[in-house]
Amino acid sequence: VEALTHQPRATTVHAVRDSELAKLPEGALTSIKRKYPQVVTRLIHLLGEKILGSLQQVNGPLTGHGLGLHTTGSKWDSGNPSSNLSTVAILPVSEDVPLTAFTLELKHALSGIGPTLLLTSDNIKQRLGSAALDSVHEYRLSSWLGQQEDIHRIVLYQSDYCLTPWTQRCIRQADCILIVGLGEQEPTVGELEKMLENTAVRAQKQLILLHKEDGPPPFRTVEWLNMRSWCSGHLHLCCPHRVFSKRSLPKLIEMYERVSQKPPDRHTDFSRLARVLTGNTIALVLGGGGAR
Repeated sequence: VEALTHQPRATTVHAVRDSELAKLPEGALTSIKRKYPQVVTRLIHLLGEKILGSLQQVNGPLTGHGLGLHTTGSKWDSGNPSSNLSTVAILPVSEDVPLTAFTLELKHALSGIGPTLLLTSDNIKQRLGSAALDSVHEYRLSSWLGQQEDIHRIVLYQSDYCLTPWTQRCIRQADCILIVGLGEQEPTVGELEKMLENTAVRAQKQLILLHKEDGPPPFRTVEWLNMRSWCSGHLHLCCPHRVFSKRSLPKLIEMYERVSQKPPDRHTDFSRLARVLTGNTIALVLGGGGAR
């Protein structure tokens, strides 16, 4: 709207992750308007549809919300942890975290909501070659990752246990970062976490604490959170025994191939996490007295 009317821009944008910015010079837009007036007609038609559609949804005055614009106090400012996520990076607090089992379990739960892709440094090299993560292939990798986001509801980026080029790529690509720790261990800040506060400033960071089915209930949560001011939220997950099983990587993948043949259980904590990540959570608030 502002480009067509030569007005100062009324909206702003924050890049949460690595993004590509395309600039259309004002002179080019003016030239297009003169040579191809049908383009302007089409633009006006699209803007009119958007404004009218928003008005019908809001059923109120023509405000920033009605125009679908970002305004102070909109849902993006209220700490909404998901609703528009497409990429999720998964980082371990320590090497004791069963990271592969966790990501495979989460992938299975997400598959009940929409197409999900799990990427690791190993399967990237298998798909795109051993040199895929080299800086000389930056454009090729970025283009391929963009295509995967187009065809999947969520892409999971499983980092390595240390700061490798792939781990850095996971952080750069992430709309949301899950920091996964073991609830029964000491809440010490891991090596990968220490760099998050400065490198991934705007991406949401959620602390995920894993617990065994027959283990003690969650405790000392406040200590975990006090040491991680960068975390915007946390979840405790009760994990099935298979998550903590001591299997080799091929055996683990083979087991989850069998698991994925069955539909995910909606009542597990992993399915709850999947609903949180995709904006499908439903809260029930009960009033007092007979309503309960």
